[in-house]
Amino acid sequence: MARSSGTKQTANLTRKAMIIVLLFTVAVAAGLGLGYYRHGYTPMTEVTLSSNINIKGLSLKDLNLTNSEIGKLNRSMGRHSGTFKEMFIEIDKQAAKSISDSTRLSWSMELTPRGKGSVKSWPRRCPRKKLVESIVSYVDTAATEYNRLRRSPDMKRGIREVYI
Repeated sequence: MARSSGTKQTANLTRKAMIIVLLFTVAVAAGLGLGYYRHGYTPMTEVTLSSNINIKGLSLKDLNLTNSEIGKLNRSMGRHSGTFKEMFIEIDKQAAKSISDSTRLSWSMELTPRGKGSVKSWPRRCPRKKLVESIVSYVDTAATEYNRLRRSPDMKRGIREVYI
């Protein structure tokens, strides 16, 4: 028994409608899921700053560092743990009233190597949103330079202070 053309047409339209409804449902669910993830998801545990990283001048609360930023600082110190045992970051207190991502902060740093001496930075300025990126970049540069100097034959007696 053959189907009539009207029945085939109705079946094709029903199939197309079901596919469109399915695609629309998936798109809406994906959009809601992404919105929840970007705006509503907060981890249950808070990341803490490593004990060998010290911040002077402003507190972590004043700086409003995210878990991701704290993690970047911890990983930076961990990468160079063979070279440095402590990091001291000093941030100027003048910006303590209200710090936003665009607030320019003045900071300097001192790294304590495993051997004798210290590696210090000159005071630097950057917006709050680039603070962690600047610190991580400085630590990478400082470790490279300190290790290069330490291997130099002229530095056999030791390094007291290095400014980078």
